[in-house]
Amino acid sequence: QSELQKPVQEEWMVPVYTEGAMPTPPERLPQRERMRQQAAAREVFYALLLVDGRVACQMGKATLDPHDFVVRFDSSVQLQLLARPASLALQIWQRRLGGMADRLLSDVFLAIPQTASPVMPQWQHYSFADSRPFTPLSERGSDSEAVDAALGAARGALEGVSAITRHALCGMVEVSTAWTTRPADRLQPHGSAGGHTSAQELAQAAAVLDPQQVWSMVMPEELDPNAPQDVPLLSLLSRTDRGSVAGMFRAMRNQASLQWSSTWASSDRYSLFTMRRKQPGRWAQLPNGEKAVPAKDSQIPGVMRELLRPAADFDSAIDKYDQDRVAQEKAGKVKAWIEQVRARHESAKASQKYVMDTHDYVREPLLEVEAAELNCDSLLRLFEPRRKLLPNRRARRAVPGSDETARKIEVVVQSGVDLPVRAPAGGGAAASRPKSRLFVEVRFQGQTFVTDVKTGANPIWNAILELGMKAPGGDWSQKSIMNLNDEISFGLYDRVARAERDERDSTQVTTRQECRWLGGFSLPFSTLYRNGKLEGSFPLSSMPPVLLGYEKDGESSSQALVPASALRLFITINPLLPPPKEEERERLTQRDAKMQEFAQGWIKATRKNDRYVRAFAPGADGERTFICRFVRPQNPPDDLRGSASQLLRFVSQVPFLDDAAFDGGSLDVWNTSESFLELGAGDQEEHALLLCNYLLGIGKEAYVVLGSGIPEGLTSYVLSIEGIDAVLYNACTGRSWTRETLERCPLTSVGCVFNDKNIWANVGLSAVPKELSWNFADEKHWRTFFGKGGFPPPATLQSTQRATLTYSRTTESFRSEIEREVYDALQRDVEEQRGFRPTDWNRSANAKLKELLKRFEEDAAGIKPLSAGEHDSALERIRATYRMVGLPINMPYTDRSAIIKRVRETNVFMASANKIQFALAVYVHAYPNRVCSVWVYAASLEDLRAGARE
Repeated sequence: QSELQKPVQEEWMVPVYTEGAMPTPPERLPQRERMRQQAAAREVFYALLLVDGRVACQMGKATLDPHDFVVRFDSSVQLQLLARPASLALQIWQRRLGGMADRLLSDVFLAIPQTASPVMPQWQHYSFADSRPFTPLSERGSDSEAVDAALGAARGALEGVSAITRHALCGMVEVSTAWTTRPADRLQPHGSAGGHTSAQELAQAAAVLDPQQVWSMVMPEELDPNAPQDVPLLSLLSRTDRGSVAGMFRAMRNQASLQWSSTWASSDRYSLFTMRRKQPGRWAQLPNGEKAVPAKDSQIPGVMRELLRPAADFDSAIDKYDQDRVAQEKAGKVKAWIEQVRARHESAKASQKYVMDTHDYVREPLLEVEAAELNCDSLLRLFEPRRKLLPNRRARRAVPGSDETARKIEVVVQSGVDLPVRAPAGGGAAASRPKSRLFVEVRFQGQTFVTDVKTGANPIWNAILELGMKAPGGDWSQKSIMNLNDEISFGLYDRVARAERDERDSTQVTTRQECRWLGGFSLPFSTLYRNGKLEGSFPLSSMPPVLLGYEKDGESSSQALVPASALRLFITINPLLPPPKEEERERLTQRDAKMQEFAQGWIKATRKNDRYVRAFAPGADGERTFICRFVRPQNPPDDLRGSASQLLRFVSQVPFLDDAAFDGGSLDVWNTSESFLELGAGDQEEHALLLCNYLLGIGKEAYVVLGSGIPEGLTSYVLSIEGIDAVLYNACTGRSWTRETLERCPLTSVGCVFNDKNIWANVGLSAVPKELSWNFADEKHWRTFFGKGGFPPPATLQSTQRATLTYSRTTESFRSEIEREVYDALQRDVEEQRGFRPTDWNRSANAKLKELLKRFEEDAAGIKPLSAGEHDSALERIRATYRMVGLPINMPYTDRSAIIKRVRETNVFMASANKIQFALAVYVHAYPNRVCSVWVYAASLEDLRAGARE
C-alpha cells in the first residue's frame, strides 16, 4: 500500500477519456493484447437492408475496429418505392470461411420516417441483442483449461452459487432514414405560392435532391455550361441516367418489368411467342435446354436474340414501307369472299340441295366389314428380275404425325440442267471464260442448308439435305398441316471471289466472296403433303430474262436470252405423313344427280396410275358443278385482242392464291371468271379457265388440261390446237411449249382434257405430254364422258360463266403511284441493309435501265421481241466504264413486301468494291382491273479503273 501512495511533491494526475488520441503502437503491447487486436481486425461484417421482408441492397463489407469495437459501414442508400413500405429492417452478418458459412448476428427493425423529413439527417440509435451464446476469445484454446480449473476451485468455495458461463452478443446501430422530398417543395421560397425555380437554387440544394426528379423540373437545353451558376446543376445531371432507375430498389420487384397490354405487342417476348407458334422450324434450332421463354425481356439469352434478329429486322423493314392500301384492299376482298363461300357451303349442307342417303340418317357404324381389294402387286414383285445397279425404291409406310416422332424433309439435289455460265471478260473468247462456282441453297421454316460448290453448266451434286419440320402448335391434324403456309425455297447461287488492291500499297490484295443469285423457285409445303413425294426436273421459274455477266452455254438449246435452267430434285417427308383425305364424304347434289352418279363409275373405270381425272368440281355456291359448265367463249379486254401471247401475259399477271390451302383443303372451289377478276387472285383452275375462255373468244380451239406438274403437283394447263400444231400454256407462269419444246414442259402427266362440250380421259399407255396424240377421236387413247359408252348428252348444258365480262380501266395516276412507292421502298431498304457502307446511286444508269424494262414488258407480251444485241447496245456506254452485274426481276403486284424480299435474295446490293455504284430502276405496266406487272432492274457497277478483278 505504501508503494501505491503518491509522493507529497508530485502533482495531481486526472485521467481524461478522448477518442482523438493515438492508440499504443502494436510493438509496445503485450503479446496477449496484440493477438487479441489482430484477431479482432480479421473479423468482417456486412449489412443487408430489407424492405417488406425482401433484400433491397447490401452494404459494403467493413472490418471491426479492435480499439473501440465499432464497424463503420459509411454507406448511403437511395430507394425508389412505389408504395409506403410496411417494414424496414437491417440485418447484421458476420463473414465466415470466405462467405461459405456466414452467420446472422441480429435483425434490427427500423422506424419508417414520417412524411415530412428534415434537410439534414437525424441519426437514430437502435439497440440489438443476440439470443445465441458465444465463447469469448479468452476462453478458447489452451486458456480454457485454466479457466475451468479456476471455476472448479470457486465452486468449492461458493457452494450453492452457480457461475455464469453463457455470453451473448449485444450492440447498437446508428442509422438515419428520411424521405426524399420533391424538389419543388424543397426549393419553394418561403412566403411565395409559386414562381420559377432558378438553376442556382437547384444547384445549392443538389446534395439533397433526387436526381431522377430534377429532369422534370429543368430544361437542360436552357442551361449554359459557361455560366458559373449552372455548373453544379449540369454536373449533377451528367451523373444521372435520364429516365432510368439504375441502382434503385422497387418494392414491387416485377412492376418495373411487367409487360402491360399497351406495350406487350412490342416486346421481344411477344415476338418469341409468335415465332414459336407460327415458325416452329426456327424454334427447333434452339438447344433442348434453352427453349423456355424467360419471364423478362432482359433475361432473353443471346441465342434467342440471334434467332429473333433476322425476322425482327425484316418485319420492321416491311412495316415501315408496307402501309399498302392496295394490298389491304385486296386482302379484305379475299377474306370476305372466303367467308361467303364458307357460309354458302354450310347452308347447302343443311338445305335440300344434297341427295340424302343412308349415311345421312344412320349415325351408327355398319356391322359389315368392308372387304379389302385383292392386290397381287407384292406377289408379282417376287418374280421380277432384280438389278443391283438399278434398285427400286421400297414403298414406305405412313406414320401419323406427333411431336414424339422426329420428322424431316429430305431433299436430294441431284444435278443441274442447262445452268448459266459466266461470260468472258470484255466479250473475249470462250476459252477465257472464268469458271462458275455454283451451289444450291434450300430454306424451310428458318433453316438454311447449302450444297457443295460445283462448276459447269450441268453440275452434279448428289447432295442429301435434311430439314427439320415442326407442325404449328404441335397440331399434326390434316387441317393444321394443310394450313401450314411455309414454303420450301430453292435458290441457285454463284460464289465469286473478288480481289482488290490497296491504293496505298499495291502489294496488299483483299479478297472478298460474293454469292450472286441466278434463279430459284418456291414449293408450297401443301403441295408436297398432297403428293407425298416429288421427283423430276424443277424449272427455275423465277429466273430473270437477262443475267448481266452471264450467258448460255454453247450446247444450250434455249431460244431465249437465258438458258432453260432446271434442277433435278427428289423431295419427300421422312417418315411419310398419311395422305390427306376428304374429311367429309363426297355427296351428290340435286342438280345433275344422275350425271354425278355415273361420273363416279366413269372416273373409276378410266383412271389409270393415279392420273388426275375429274368430272365435277365444287362451286362457290356450295353445289357440285359439271366442269364443262365453267368453259365458254368470253370477251377479253379490247386492247388485248391482238394475239394469244398478250392474253397469256395478262392472265399470268393476276396474282396466284391457292384456295386449297384454306380450312385444311376443304375450301378448294372453282371460281367463275367474273369473280376471279373482281378478287384479283386465284389458283391454277381459275387462271386456266380464264385463258381458255379468252382463246375461245378470239376464235381458237382451246381446252383445259388436268394433270400433274412440277412443282405444283395437281395442276391445270391450257391446250390450243391449230391444225397439226399443239401449244401448251401455263396460265400462272405465262410460259408456253410447242411440240419441239414439250420435252422441257414441267407437266409430267395428263389425266383428262375438257372444253365446253365434253371431257376426254387419257386411257393410253403414256401420260407424258410429248408422247401423247392430241387426236381426241382416237378411242384407244381417249375415252369421252358424253358419247359412245358414256352418259347421254343433255339437250343443253347451261354454263355458270357470264357471256360478257366488263373491265375497269387502270388510271395512269394509280400506275405511277405504285411505281413511285415501290422505288422509294426499295431504295430505303437497300440503304438500310448496307448499313455503314456508302450507297452511291448512278442516276444515268437508272434511266437507261428503265427504258429497257419497258422493252422487257413488250417482249414478254409478244408485242416486240427484245434481242441480245439491242439489250447490249443500250448498255454499251455504261459497260465501257463499269463492270455491270445485275438482273431484271418481274412479278405480279401483290404488295411491296414480296418485291423487297425478292430483291434481297439477289444479293446484288450487298456487293463491296472500290468506287462501287448501284443502279435501281422500277417500271410498272398496268393492265385492266388494276392488274399490274412490276419490273425491277437491280445492278452493281464496279469502276474498271479501280483495279477490281475476279
